[in-house]
Amino acid sequence: MSKIEETLKSYFNDHRIIFWYDEAGSLKEKFETLEIDGVTKTVLDENEFSLKYRMLKEEPDSKFLVYSPQKQPNDEDNWLIDLVLANKIFYADKISLIASELGLGIDFKSEIERFKKFFNAPKRQEELKSILSEDEDKKSLKLKIIAVAIRANPVASAIVLKLQNTKKDLEKLKKLDLLEALWEILEDAYGYRSELTSFEDFTYKLLQTHFYFECDKSKLSLNRDAVLLVRDWMDSKTYGNCYKDVAKEVAKTLNIAHIVADLPFDDLLKCTTYEECEQAIIVEIRNQIANEKITESEVEEIVELREHTFWFEEYKNLYKAMLFASKLILAVKSGDFSIEGFDEGVEHYVKRWYKLDMWYRKFIFHLKKAEYPSLIKTLERRVEDIYKNGFLRVVGDSFGQYVQEYLSSGMTHQREFYRKKVSSFIQKNESVIVIISDALRYECGVELASRL
Repeated sequence: MSKIEETLKSYFNDHRIIFWYDEAGSLKEKFETLEIDGVTKTVLDENEFSLKYRMLKEEPDSKFLVYSPQKQPNDEDNWLIDLVLANKIFYADKISLIASELGLGIDFKSEIERFKKFFNAPKRQEELKSILSEDEDKKSLKLKIIAVAIRANPVASAIVLKLQNTKKDLEKLKKLDLLEALWEILEDAYGYRSELTSFEDFTYKLLQTHFYFECDKSKLSLNRDAVLLVRDWMDSKTYGNCYKDVAKEVAKTLNIAHIVADLPFDDLLKCTTYEECEQAIIVEIRNQIANEKITESEVEEIVELREHTFWFEEYKNLYKAMLFASKLILAVKSGDFSIEGFDEGVEHYVKRWYKLDMWYRKFIFHLKKAEYPSLIKTLERRVEDIYKNGFLRVVGDSFGQYVQEYLSSGMTHQREFYRKKVSSFIQKNESVIVIISDALRYECGVELASRL
């Protein structure tokens, strides 16, 4: 069965009379050989009135295929316009057949002609037909054509993310002459207009719009929907890694590090677009901690603010290291480590001073786990100095005054430790844990005890 016959049969399922205008009569032979059961074929040849009488009065229940080897006349010149409007017109050119197959009106012929390379593949036509709706317009058709071409959901954001993730899809649109349609979609959805129209240029403007949205709205290139698109991109499990790669490439091309360097710190804290933002924030916090210009609570607040941002995961250990550094530095600077006896020193350590050891070790722990430890190298030197010289040395000197007195007061000697402290547990078949250290590690014991 030919495409023409198939289409006509489908039309006669819903209409009694089908008009076929074939300008120049190029398909007259096809009409003459066509046979459709239950359908009467007739030709328009200055017989409008007699034909109308026959179809309406003589054979009111019969089906007619009315063929004209002429161009369709204007409505005001068409003596059969009432029947034409009440029934169906059949167009036999390829574009019209495609429109008919898709269930689209003749108004869509220009769009189908424009995207004829896309419609050369019957499989793409079938995929497009499956997602078309009854209230289709030219904008939505264009969107769905591009979506089918690259196998994306028919929404602008999904198309953009698919193109970002798979560069060969852009080449596919180019081969199908769909790039111009893509720019139109990007303009409708995100306000993208440029003398240097390209997907690369759009990507630059997309990320820069997200970057400046919080700190300088006068520099926005695209609309608010572009900002939401980038946020969705960052949050996407499918395209998150793609965003990371694209953002790094854009930052390098646009020299974002130079731009970030000029931002006030308050504005910088609002920025999440580029990795350079995270690095600049860390450097500033590092400097403020080292110079004692920021409080522990302020550092905690910043860390809480950043922990839900895109780049935080790669820098979380640096943030945590800086948080413990701030706790340690401020505690040492404000602490009084003098004591009036060995027991008092132990009491102070048990209640407060053990935390400084804990914060130091947690600083070192997170620093060693960090991917970019060089960013806080100067802070590491500051922590080492204040911990060793501001805390350990001072506390050691304080305890040193009373060590001899304490040792001569009946303290158990190391050689007697097992017999006096441990053997009784063993004799009762009870478990015992002994912590051996070259320094007071009270916080380790506290943590261990809490788990038992």
